[in-house]
Amino acid sequence: MSLSALSQFKLSSMSGDNARAVRVSAQDRSTGQDIQLEYLKQKTVGSGTFGVVYKAKLIPSNEVVAIKEVLQDNRYKNRELQILRSLDHPNICVLRAHFYRYEDDAKKFSKRSKKDKTYLNLVMDYMPETMYSVCQRYSKSKQRMPMLAIKLYMYQLFRSLAYCHHLGICHRDIKLYNILVDPNTGVLKLCDFGSAKPLVEGESNVAYICSRYYRAPELIFGATMYTTTIDIWSAGCVMGELLSGRPLFPGKSSIDQLVEIIKVLGTPTKLQIERMNPSYIAQKLPKVDPKPLSKLFRSSTPQDALDLLTQLLQYDPDKRLTAIEAMTHPFFNELRSSPGAVSSSSSSSSSSSTSTSPSIPTPTTSKLSTKAITDVNGLPVSTPTDTTQHPWPPLFNFTKEELMIRPDLKSKLVPHDNYFTLDS
Repeated sequence: MSLSALSQFKLSSMSGDNARAVRVSAQDRSTGQDIQLEYLKQKTVGSGTFGVVYKAKLIPSNEVVAIKEVLQDNRYKNRELQILRSLDHPNICVLRAHFYRYEDDAKKFSKRSKKDKTYLNLVMDYMPETMYSVCQRYSKSKQRMPMLAIKLYMYQLFRSLAYCHHLGICHRDIKLYNILVDPNTGVLKLCDFGSAKPLVEGESNVAYICSRYYRAPELIFGATMYTTTIDIWSAGCVMGELLSGRPLFPGKSSIDQLVEIIKVLGTPTKLQIERMNPSYIAQKLPKVDPKPLSKLFRSSTPQDALDLLTQLLQYDPDKRLTAIEAMTHPFFNELRSSPGAVSSSSSSSSSSSTSTSPSIPTPTTSKLSTKAITDVNGLPVSTPTDTTQHPWPPLFNFTKEELMIRPDLKSKLVPHDNYFTLDS
């Protein structure tokens, strides 16, 4: 469904058991035109200091969308709307439209609302689960995520980052909660660009950014001239968590976070600290030898997975792989060489793809009661006993813009069977 098609629909909303349609004036993301939308709020699916996220349905299509409502605070610069307007990628939660609600309409969200309060509402793609909820499902069933699932998810995460970084946008809050997935289709979408920022060379940025477990060491050392490589470190932490089933560096404070990193990577050298933050005033750190990453994971963990992780979790930001380089790593060769690689470049509705593509792995044992299995919204999702087979999501439907990020890597990035089918 195209973004401009929003103007043909009404947004649909439910508060508890009582349906109450609300009509708002919105702006269509694709056309920039003012449109009238009617929505029926279904359920609050997330909340925090940023605001609230809820589900809604497009009528008459009944397509489910997510609406993120954020209080506009003049003390802080909100770049999210501007950034989302510039993003259009299959692995990013795309903005459909936006509208504003004012204090009279938003009283229910804050009893202490003042007359001048304004709420920005972002209408976006809806996804049934977060990566966190998927990991919890595996953990509760005493399973580890299958390696193929890790490859599918990490590949799509790197693809979303390659696109953002090419545009100069740093997400600055990569973590399991901000990675949305549909376990039935295998599709992954990066969300929550509330902390994102277009980075400008030579321009200072705030160092206290990114959730602690996923915070790059240069941020802990107080760097303000960092680059998009902080997202690469965070992605490495996500990958480590998918492999082990637990956070890789579970620090209890900012200093303890550095301690947890040093326990694994060893004490950074003077040169490495200088590469992370040239302005850092050196303090004596305890001498700790690095620990082989293989000690942190199952003995069955593939060597190419450990090699990729090693190249992501480097103290020196410049020595980390870029997102597009990570996509070409041998760890993902299975995706390029399997039958699924052929079908994923074409329409997902292709009749041949269902029969030839490997299926998306999900928990399959009966150790976990199906009663406990719901998505992040408390809604039923596929259970460990669900044996429905699903083909892979599109992985190689690259645009010209994506292929121009690193033209020299095209032969490694694109499966041979797809090479001449791309828009080139």
